[in-house]
Amino acid sequence: MKTFTIRIHEPGDGSGFDVVDSEGRHADGLCWDDFIGQVVSLTHPKLGVPQYMMRTDAGWAENRVAHNQRMETYRQQLATAPQLMLEALRQWRQAEQSDDPREYANAQRARDEAIAKATSA
Repeated sequence: MKTFTIRIHEPGDGSGFDVVDSEGRHADGLCWDDFIGQVVSLTHPKLGVPQYMMRTDAGWAENRVAHNQRMETYRQQLATAPQLMLEALRQWRQAEQSDDPREYANAQRARDEAIAKATSA
């Protein structure tokens, strides 16, 4: 038998509803329709797969750490992107002045690397 606990937040005390399974995994802060969808997905005999991730407290903590690490990497990439783009523009100007195909190729490579860095998060 499966058992689930529904925690209902008091108004002004967080967001909506939490769904907790018998193993302590939970999806927190769901709004009304998300909460209903979660319960349906967990209890319908043909579905059985939760719509929203269910994790233990330790699992959510690990998820937060991994998320924070990804966000730090993303912030570092975004921080370097403007300098890379300025360098690419400088190289482009130099290529235009020299009219050297190799300089154009270098400038295009630098531009593409800067764009990739800014958009690869």
